[in-house]
Amino acid sequence: MGYTVTSLKSGPVHILALGWALTATFVLLYVLCWLAAVLFPNAALTHAWLGLYSTAPVGSVRGLVEGIIWNMVFAWISAITFGMTYNSLAPSPEPVQRKAR
Repeated sequence: MGYTVTSLKSGPVHILALGWALTATFVLLYVLCWLAAVLFPNAALTHAWLGLYSTAPVGSVRGLVEGIIWNMVFAWISAITFGMTYNSLAPSPEPVQRKAR
C-alpha cells in the first residue's frame, strides 16, 4: 500500500499532525529535564531522559542541541510507525454523504 502526502493527512490517524504533536511533546519534555539538570545540579534526579538522547555531559549546550535533534527524529519515527500501522489495521471511516436539497 503506497502512501502519499494526501494519504498521510487522512485516515483515522493524521500522521502529519501526530508527528508535529509528538515532536512538540518530546522536545518540551527534554528541555524541561535539561533545565532541571541545569537549575538543580545537586538534586537527586536521574536525568535518564537526557542520557537516552545524548552522551554529552548533563546540562551542556551540546547535550541540549543533540537531545532536541534526536527527540525530533524519534518523534517522527514514532508517528510514522504508529500512524501507518494504526491506519492499516483500523477500519476506514464511512464516507460522508451529502443530503440532497
